[in-house]
Amino acid sequence: MRALWRAGAADLRGRRLQTTLFALVVVVATAGMTAGLGQQRSAAERWDDAFARANGAHVAFYGELAALRRVQDDREVVQSAAPSPVTFGTLRHDDVQVDDVEVRAAGSRRAAVGTPLLFDGRWLTGDDPAEVVIERSLALEEGIEPGDRVRLQGDGAGLELTVVGTALNLVDCFYPECESQTAWTTGAAVERLAGPDAPPRSLLLVRIARPVAVEAFAARIQDALGTSLDDLEQFEETRGNALLLNRFLGAFLAAFGVFLLVASGLVVLSTVSARVLARYRELGILKAIGVTPRALALLVLGENLAIATAGAAAGVAVGGWLAPSLQLRFSEVLEPGRATFPADVLVGATVVVLGIVAAATLLPAVRAGRVPASQAIVRGAAPVSLRPSRLAALAARLRLGAAVAVGLKDAGARPLRTWLTIAGLAVTVIAVVATLAFDRTVQQIADDPALTGDPQSLEVDPGGADPAQLVGALDRQPGVDAWFTATERQVAVGSQRFQVRALGGDVERSGFVIHEGRMLARSGEAVVGFALQDQLGRGVGDRIELDVAGRRLDLRIVGRFATGEDEGERAMITLDDLRRVEPGADPERVLVRVSPDADRAAVARSIDAAAPGVKAEVVETDLGVMDAFRAAFYMISLLVLAVGLVNLGGTAVLGIHERLHDLAILKAMGFTPRQVALSVATGTGAVAVAAVAVGVPAGIVVADAMLAAVGRGAGVGPELGASAPLAGIAAASLGIIALAAGLGALVARRAARAPVAEALRAE
Repeated sequence: MRALWRAGAADLRGRRLQTTLFALVVVVATAGMTAGLGQQRSAAERWDDAFARANGAHVAFYGELAALRRVQDDREVVQSAAPSPVTFGTLRHDDVQVDDVEVRAAGSRRAAVGTPLLFDGRWLTGDDPAEVVIERSLALEEGIEPGDRVRLQGDGAGLELTVVGTALNLVDCFYPECESQTAWTTGAAVERLAGPDAPPRSLLLVRIARPVAVEAFAARIQDALGTSLDDLEQFEETRGNALLLNRFLGAFLAAFGVFLLVASGLVVLSTVSARVLARYRELGILKAIGVTPRALALLVLGENLAIATAGAAAGVAVGGWLAPSLQLRFSEVLEPGRATFPADVLVGATVVVLGIVAAATLLPAVRAGRVPASQAIVRGAAPVSLRPSRLAALAARLRLGAAVAVGLKDAGARPLRTWLTIAGLAVTVIAVVATLAFDRTVQQIADDPALTGDPQSLEVDPGGADPAQLVGALDRQPGVDAWFTATERQVAVGSQRFQVRALGGDVERSGFVIHEGRMLARSGEAVVGFALQDQLGRGVGDRIELDVAGRRLDLRIVGRFATGEDEGERAMITLDDLRRVEPGADPERVLVRVSPDADRAAVARSIDAAAPGVKAEVVETDLGVMDAFRAAFYMISLLVLAVGLVNLGGTAVLGIHERLHDLAILKAMGFTPRQVALSVATGTGAVAVAAVAVGVPAGIVVADAMLAAVGRGAGVGPELGASAPLAGIAAASLGIIALAAGLGALVARRAARAPVAEALRAE
């Protein structure tokens, strides 16, 4: 056995390039798996850890102080912070302007419930009205740091304040994905910002005895206090909103993890098979001197597991380093980004990769062990196909040259190895096509936000404006295509609670995307989101009975609409139906669709001027997160592509090693080094062409299935995805073929330049 291990070590040293390529495959595979699994685990853990450190509030209530005092005295409340006055204003910093910033009154001591987690600078001293602490995600997004001067403009006054610190607010998810733009300053400053005529409003953060029953608790309080409560936020909804994009990304990463796993398995199988086949003569000699097939298998297994172990160790290090960059803004906002190494993720990825290597090693090793020693010694390699090459014959008829004909003949000389290489590269093509489909889906959502439930271009707060005057202003505005109103309510069907939006105005032209059935047309009808339809088990045509503040509303489902809000757990009804159970219900917001060629900001200004008291805001589509998505998936695709190309390069290197004598004979007959390189490039290019022919149609099918599954998981629905662009597929296919051919020419350079006599003497 010692002799065998020495032989194995000598083989590793003697085939350094092949060993390095094989180790690189393992590094890439392990890194991809570790990064993907680590991303999915770490985001939720980071949020939960921050929530625990902040003694996070189960519910945040906004409303009148007297009503909040009643909430504090409720039997289910076990801990609360003192209600803090709040107002809203506009924050300006250099060229940055942020509207609707929630300004909270705070003292020198941070609240015991929902404690703002201080990251930079310090907390307020409590007696300096010129100090302010800015919410961390807002500060990071807008480039605000401790020591900066900012201006807060409220209805009562404008104040110049000094930023003394940044702190994390867990009442909402991160800015700008959520409306978490928050600032803390003294009570005196809040009072000046609000002005003497502002209605007093406060914030109360509470923890309850049974967090699992938070929905029932919030609904009971809301029903009891009515309009004296302005709004409330539940911790589960906040957590879900914070993790939504990471879950969305995690679903894609899981799908790409399958690609990477399959590609790695095929690559390892192909690479190990090629290594074993290249050593047939050596293995035959070992058998001839008495080494058993089992010992040979252990030798090959030990060699490759040694390489794989080193590669896996490097891979988990690279994957742990990459994982934070795949967590969107979690690593940036919650704590400084650093490598993450969850023990179960590292062990799981390593075991899977080493298991693949072991399985892929034993199959060719056992096969080689069964070959008679005399046959292995004489042939020196696995049998090659003796059938005439049709591709080589076609190249000859087309007069493409001897180098091309030889390359095409050699590409199919060992069918098993060739098909394994094609399969590995085809998985790469599938991953690239899926990435292109994802990229197009992201762009489609950015171009048409209605696909995720936001058809409006402007949101208008009616304020105290005369409704008739506002309606007239909207109807006369040239750039307005349509407008409709929205009023939000919490409702229930049995034990299932969800958000419902009551629509008024021009509902027919509201612009919501209907995937099944039709849009609301009259009272007594409802449309639902995909996730809600799935949870309730109700389809188009079924009846649904809503519990709205204890009153029953019987409706018929007429359609399913596209929405990403609340993970698809949403419904829409008419405002007339809401008024049947709540006669005083009024529109809370007016949503406006602007013509594509109109200036949305100009239309908003015109509406503000035509109807005093209203506030129209442009709905911006934030592409920053989508850009992070794109970067993550292109990185994963590059990993898969690297695996496929490394496999192809390793196969080409082994093929050249086996054909040194043949290449020397060709050179003796007049082949130039350039023709030798061209023949190898032709062979690798032909393999890539076959992989593209298999991978492109398979990639289109897989991308459609993957996007449909992600749409279901995110609650949007299976219609989420868009097809990959044909131009992109063509460009990517040509690029992969060119890379494969170039890689073949590169690895052939040494053999092409080797002297004929040296090549003929080589074993």
